[in-house]
Amino acid sequence: MIAESGGQKLSKKIALIGAGVMGGAILRGLVNNKNLTIENPIQVIDRNPGKLADLKDHELLRITNDVHNLTDCDIAILAVKPYHVHQVIQDIPNGKVGCFASVAAGIPLKILAEWGNVPVARIIPNTPCLINKGISAIAYTDNTPSRIRQTIELVFGSVGEVYVLPETTFDTVTALSGCGPAYVYLMIEALIDAGCAQGLTRDIARQFVASTFVGAAQMVKDSKEHPGQLKDKVTSPGGVTIQALHILEKAGVRGVLWDAVNRAIERSKEMESEYSGGRG
Repeated sequence: MIAESGGQKLSKKIALIGAGVMGGAILRGLVNNKNLTIENPIQVIDRNPGKLADLKDHELLRITNDVHNLTDCDIAILAVKPYHVHQVIQDIPNGKVGCFASVAAGIPLKILAEWGNVPVARIIPNTPCLINKGISAIAYTDNTPSRIRQTIELVFGSVGEVYVLPETTFDTVTALSGCGPAYVYLMIEALIDAGCAQGLTRDIARQFVASTFVGAAQMVKDSKEHPGQLKDKVTSPGGVTIQALHILEKAGVRGVLWDAVNRAIERSKEMESEYSGGRG
């Protein structure tokens, strides 16, 4: 794992193209990071700059709605929808960008490099970046300079943890961490509803379920014990928990989760095949 940013300087010129959920999270993570000194204003390009109303007067940002207004930058972060990436790159004059860093799902490094004709990074972040609790996987083309790599890792380290991994792992990473928050939200929603069905108010059920997930996840991260061992510590012989676990196992919850992840991996590969086949 690459260390999260702390007491560092961002000296490279950065542009962010697309300020939706993920782009906005990255941007706010950067400007709100008190341990990061941003030495050059960040160019922000979005067709609907109104979504950045809270940041429109920020001294470290230069916000516009037209990619043609982009000035020279070391790194352009592409945070637009996958089907917009090719056109955005085409709209940028040659020589304006030193490296493209794409967070778009399904577009492999090889295709991005062909489109951009410059060094490229591909990043798989997730939505907890919104609260600086995200986790991102990064892969680079071989010609990406070390200083550019360091800057990209600094940027994404501002919104969570960063791992540099082979691109061959990205379909699995997408299915686990990119899609993962949705799986967790589904389970949380179901448990809240179960609590409400037994008479708890929705607010109380929400607080107890959410805090339980946060605490259990932190224990998994902090403990050297296998998750199964942590589970066993909650499970007394003949007790309440073992009866609930029996129902979950009987329903095949493990297998369903495996199937969900496997289908997400398949879809990620399908998307990559579509772009590799020239569609984009």
